[in-house]
Amino acid sequence: PYPLSSAASDASKRQGTAQPASLPSKPRSITEHQNLLVAPYDEIYRGATGSAIYYSLDRREIQFAVKELARRMSKPMDVDWLALKQLGRYLLNPEMARVTLVTESDKASYRKGVPLRHYGFSDSDWAGCQETRRSSGCVVTVLGSAVTKVSTQTQSGLPATSSTDAEIREMSKCARELIFQKQLAELDFGLNLTVTELFADSAVGLTISKKLGPGNKLRHLEVCHMYVQEAVRQNLLKSKKVKGVTNPANFLTKHHSMSLIHIRRSRRRAPR
Repeated sequence: PYPLSSAASDASKRQGTAQPASLPSKPRSITEHQNLLVAPYDEIYRGATGSAIYYSLDRREIQFAVKELARRMSKPMDVDWLALKQLGRYLLNPEMARVTLVTESDKASYRKGVPLRHYGFSDSDWAGCQETRRSSGCVVTVLGSAVTKVSTQTQSGLPATSSTDAEIREMSKCARELIFQKQLAELDFGLNLTVTELFADSAVGLTISKKLGPGNKLRHLEVCHMYVQEAVRQNLLKSKKVKGVTNPANFLTKHHSMSLIHIRRSRRRAPR
C-alpha cells in the first residue's frame, strides 16, 4: 500500500512544508469540500488508509482517526483527503505514544505470589456521526501494566436511541473481551489474575450492569447487549465508576481539541 506518511506529506507539500500536528483528527465538515476525489488521489487515499490500519495496531492513539478514514474508502471526498493529511501531519510529530509492557516491579510482585491486576475501560460517543447518527465505542483492556487490547469501532446494528443504550452496548462488549482474556490467561497460560474490573464513566450504565434484565426502558436492546449484567451477577467481573476525564476509552470515541501529550500525561495511573 502507498505509505501513509508519503501520501500526507506529498499532499501537504503542494501547499508548502508539512508541519507536525498535535492531533490525529478533527471534526469532519458535512457542507464543505464534498467533491469526490479524482484519480490518482482516490487510490492514494485507499492505499494510505490501508497502511494506517496496520500502523494503528502499534500506534493505538490514532485508531479513531483511522476508523473514520476507513469508513470513506469506497467514495472518498476532498474533505477526507484533508483528514488524511491531518493524520499524516500528526505522524510527523516526534512525540510518540509508547507501547507498554509488564513492568519489572509487577513481575517481581507476581513472583512473590501477588496476582496480576486485570481490568478494562469502556466508553461510547452517542450519535457522534453527523451523517448517520451512529455511535462510536471504545474498549481498552489491561493486564498488569500492559495494555492488551485497544479497539474503537462504529457500533453496528440499529443506531443507539439513547446514551445509556450506547454505553451498555460497549460495556457488554468490554465484558466479553475481559472474560475471554481472563479464561485465556488462567486456563491456557496458567497465570494468576485478580478479580476482573470493568471501569465506565456512565452512572446509569453502571446501575443497569448490576441489575438483571433490560427493564421497561431498554427492551429494544438485544440480549447480547445485556451480557455485562450476567457477568457481574456471576462474579466474573466487577463494574466500577471512573471519571470521564480519566477514562482512556473516552479519547478514542470522538475528535478531541486538547493536546494528545496532555491527555497521555493525565491518564497514566489506573483507578482503584
